[in-house]
Amino acid sequence: MSKIEIITSTTNSKYKTWLSLLQSKGIRQEGKYLLSGKTVVLDALKNHRSHINCILSVKDSSSISVDPEIQSFQLSQDLFNNLDVFGTDHPILVVNTPTILNYEDLKESGITVYIPVGDPSNLGAMIRSCNAFGVTNIVLLKEAANPFLPKSVRAASGNLFSICFYQGPSIHDLKTDAKNIYALDMNGEDLRNLSTQKNIRLLVGEEGPGIPDYSFKKISIPIHTDCESLNASVALGIALYELKTNVSK
Repeated sequence: MSKIEIITSTTNSKYKTWLSLLQSKGIRQEGKYLLSGKTVVLDALKNHRSHINCILSVKDSSSISVDPEIQSFQLSQDLFNNLDVFGTDHPILVVNTPTILNYEDLKESGITVYIPVGDPSNLGAMIRSCNAFGVTNIVLLKEAANPFLPKSVRAASGNLFSICFYQGPSIHDLKTDAKNIYALDMNGEDLRNLSTQKNIRLLVGEEGPGIPDYSFKKISIPIHTDCESLNASVALGIALYELKTNVSK
């Protein structure tokens, strides 16, 4: 049975490690990330315990009941607040990040989504949509944010455990393979006219820069003429729904 360790000092090495997980550099170095929010924490404890490194709570507070094999730490209120960046007032999990696979080893299955999005909240929302529609392969292009940053984790809402992440090239290095990739673009062919296909590679452009002018197979989502464009994460959700609907017909 693991013993609860009390931490009250800002100089504690474990605390410094957890604090570093608020930044991409710390996440990469430690191979861990912070998962917060009552619902997602309880779900992870129930369904994904093998991924959990330890649990953090507030000193002298009543914590949640967990597997005794999971190391538990109780922090002073100030230290805990520094890690609880969204003010959940609920125990936080330190979770082991999954291995980011090599792009060269990608095995296409169903829809593979290519993401260059640098905004972590948008990225997390996209991950959530991917999981909702059964997408298991996500290629993180070099322009993409770290999917395990707190804002991305929060927006993903517990949907990080079922995704296979691949480290892809820059969006500008897709030129030679562009003809094999569908890209969401306002000037593309109506998405609803796309013929049913078993395996599809789908690229979502970064808001603002969009996609390079390569030979991507451009597809669009019909929207009202008074609206200039859709948020990238919203567009992806709509596209995945339509593609999944076509495949199931």
